[in-house]
Amino acid sequence: MKWLLASAVMGESAMPYVNEHITERIGTADNMSFIQYFYRAIINNFRCLFPLEQGVVVILVTIALAMVIAYLCLAYHKLAIESFKIAFYAFIAIIPYIRFVFLHNHSILHYFFTYRAQAAAIFALALIINELVDWRWLFYANKKTKTA
Repeated sequence: MKWLLASAVMGESAMPYVNEHITERIGTADNMSFIQYFYRAIINNFRCLFPLEQGVVVILVTIALAMVIAYLCLAYHKLAIESFKIAFYAFIAIIPYIRFVFLHNHSILHYFFTYRAQAAAIFALALIINELVDWRWLFYANKKTKTA
């Protein structure tokens, strides 16, 4: 979309520029295999999103949050789960990682800002959790125990 808008504003085709940069961003260097490139592209972006090297506290908070989410999904799950919605959200969640794989050179060189594309994955995971958890049951169960 960015390139279409640039072409419209500038009044000339941006496609030669786009083709040149796409081949540059897909290319490899540094004598690494394609698997190493893909791994590095995904890991660099993931580490920027979740900076676990910040210390034990960050790791413990991340583990605690994952455990709370797992508990909510298991203990307060919906009886009728719409698998189509979950599959759709999961597809949206993997789109940034597909982009990291195909544009691995760009994702490795500029991971400090390409990691932000994972916001779509986080939002999709939140929608999956929302689809799995029956929030009314959770709040009713808590209300019921408080009055007893």
